[in-house]
Amino acid sequence: MISQSNPSPAGDIRARIIDSPSVRIDTVTSDIDIEIPRNIGIDMNIYSKNGDIDVDLDTDIDSKTEKGVLRAKRGDEHLKININVREGDVHIKEY
Repeated sequence: MISQSNPSPAGDIRARIIDSPSVRIDTVTSDIDIEIPRNIGIDMNIYSKNGDIDVDLDTDIDSKTEKGVLRAKRGDEHLKININVREGDVHIKEY
């Protein structure tokens, strides 16, 4: 499991996930960039109060979006991603 808590006022977070069952990030002011393995099963819950959420995946996901919230699932849901940011953009892409 990867867990990042960033209570400081600012600081971007970048991570490339190789083999982890879960990622949890809670922060106040950060842009977050996460790279995940191509075609891995995912269960994502992303919240950004004041920022954009951009998910760039090569395959379809079952998703539900609303302003500042993304819930998405794909495949066996092997990788759990939970992100909560007050001010900042969230980008998820595959490698």
